[in-house]
Amino acid sequence: AVKLDNIVPQPASVEAGDHWLGYNFTVGTPGQITIRFDVTPETIGRLSATVNGGNGEPLSFRQFVYP
Repeated sequence: AVKLDNIVPQPASVEAGDHWLGYNFTVGTPGQITIRFDVTPETIGRLSATVNGGNGEPLSFRQFVYP
């Protein structure tokens, strides 16, 4: 439902499953990292996604794309 335009920083590797993509990042120092996904919606309406930061709890969110 979205076109992925850019990821900052670039992932070290990408894994694909039936209905998911896994992006693996190299972290130099343990702690927090900021990762930005630049996307362009390709549909109008409700979009949903889940982000999992490895050892943490998954974070699910929804976004409504309005024309």
